[in-house]
Amino acid sequence: MATKNGAKPNRVSKAKAGEEYGWTGLETFGGHVEEDILWQLRGVQRQRTYQEMSENDAIVGAMLYAIEILIRPLSWTVEPGGESPEDLKAAELLETTLTDMSHTMADFLSEWMATPVYGFAPFEICWKTRNGPNREPGKASRYSDGMIGVRKLAIRHPTTRDRWVFDESGGVQAFIQFAQAGRASIEIPIEKLLLFRCGMRKGNPEGQSLLRRSYVAWYRRKRIETIEAIGIERDLAGLPCIYHPVEWLAEGRYATLLTNAKNVVRNIKNDEQAGVTLPSIFDANGNQLLKLELLSTAGSRNFDTDKVIQRLSREMLMTALADVIVLGHEKVGSYALASSKTNLFASGIGAMADDIESVLNRHLVPRMLALNGMRVDTPPQYRHGDIEQIDLNELADYIQKLSMAGFPLFPTESGELERELLRYANLPPDELGMRLADPEPDEPEVETDPEAEAMAEEMEGDA
Repeated sequence: MATKNGAKPNRVSKAKAGEEYGWTGLETFGGHVEEDILWQLRGVQRQRTYQEMSENDAIVGAMLYAIEILIRPLSWTVEPGGESPEDLKAAELLETTLTDMSHTMADFLSEWMATPVYGFAPFEICWKTRNGPNREPGKASRYSDGMIGVRKLAIRHPTTRDRWVFDESGGVQAFIQFAQAGRASIEIPIEKLLLFRCGMRKGNPEGQSLLRRSYVAWYRRKRIETIEAIGIERDLAGLPCIYHPVEWLAEGRYATLLTNAKNVVRNIKNDEQAGVTLPSIFDANGNQLLKLELLSTAGSRNFDTDKVIQRLSREMLMTALADVIVLGHEKVGSYALASSKTNLFASGIGAMADDIESVLNRHLVPRMLALNGMRVDTPPQYRHGDIEQIDLNELADYIQKLSMAGFPLFPTESGELERELLRYANLPPDELGMRLADPEPDEPEVETDPEAEAMAEEMEGDA
């Protein structure tokens, strides 16, 4: 039987409707992800490349530090799922957990910075029973309620990754770390992990590094800087060249002399140790057979390496919306441009903070509530604060324009300052916002004439 539009009906039986048939398309081999098209960014080489970029490059380091100093000071609060005693108790457990771990949330976020560098960062959830002060390492707690809390969220650094354990449909089942110091490799089940990822492609547990799109520009810039440094080291005068007898090119007793001449050319440097000693060799006609000189290019260089390096640096920053860092260094750009780029960069970091919040709420909160036997219809949620502080000048201008548009300011009485000025312009947050924007008109006052009122009273008395 065909459907109304002629298509064949779905032949999957009800018994198999919940089964998973396909796979994500992620390329894996023996638990290793082999997804990148560049061999330099696969396996262990990938980790070493990103480590070099993050630790040795000034531009990448500035970008990552800008992200860290914006995300570390974030405030974290807990939003209850309801007003019942159970909801409030569950929210209190989450809130006290923030201050009862062996590290601060700021320290956790510093460790989380491995995520934008390597694309992912697994954290093992280490639990503890809250039984008050205790001298045993990891067992002390500020609370004595006997509940199960979080001792720490411990980083299992991406550089320790050996392989993953996948199920048949590509889902992650475990994270396996390299064996080290006589210990066997360690398998951590996914139920014990919080897996933070930067970007999501094909269900890849390793995400996508924030540095991936800047790799080509970084590689080219690194090569140009190396060539530039060699040129500066040689005082940009040219290439060292040594002339030697043609017999030295033949194999035999002159091989050592030829090797020594090559080493002299390679190691020549213009510094406080500069100097070369060569034997004085002449043929029968008095021609010098061994001579050292610098081959210089005529005129100036064809390329301004500084401009090329600046362009590649901008490209690297643009991939992370962080080019606001170099605004002003080039003596161009307006305040409005800087403001818009700053807002865009902050929005990108806000999206990262949203991802952290989402992982905590989806994987940490349910597990903690389940361990403590708490059943609530709507679980409490962790919420992060704003990335940027509100510009008071912009806020004042916004309030003035609201007033000019007819918005009644400060009627309040729990309009929560007019629902935080309609959630600072995403408008209208709820029905209250509409009532504030269109208040009910007051009944007009009727002016009375005292003489008319006296005449009316006399007429009523006569009647």
